[in-house]
Amino acid sequence: RSGVSGVVGMEVDGLPFHNTHAEMIQKLVDVTRAQV
Repeated sequence: RSGVSGVVGMEVDGLPFHNTHAEMIQKLVDVTRAQV
């Protein structure tokens, strides 16, 4: 999880809506990893 979250965090950190999408992306990552 640390690797995936780290990559996603770095990508989102460069966007203006970091705070807005941070939780949504984290949930999306959790759901994706849960299905895999």
